[in-house]
Amino acid sequence: MSLNGFLEFFHQGRTFRPKKRFTSGTIRYSLHKQAQASLQSGINLRQVVRLPEGEILNDWLAVHVVDFFNRINLIYGTVSEYCNDATCPTMSGGSRYEYLWVDGTLTRVWSSQFIGY
Repeated sequence: MSLNGFLEFFHQGRTFRPKKRFTSGTIRYSLHKQAQASLQSGINLRQVVRLPEGEILNDWLAVHVVDFFNRINLIYGTVSEYCNDATCPTMSGGSRYEYLWVDGTLTRVWSSQFIGY
């Protein structure tokens, strides 16, 4: 395959995502079905995040960034009660992916340290 063909494959107006199969009856399957249903609910996301007429962009962004930060903080607070240095010794995305801190060299750190950097 030529370089042009390779690049065309990834620039077809969509994000490349491998297909995942989940076993029916599992929690992952249930979560996957809920996510699919919410994505197909008919909500126009571009319309939802559009700057309302008459609003100042920086003010609108500031309000939403603070709201996003607060929501992430709530999620992190809940997760950190169960995921500490003893229970989550590495920052990982399941068994297949481990995230390393890069600050000149690759460094393996606990998940709480990774978030703290």
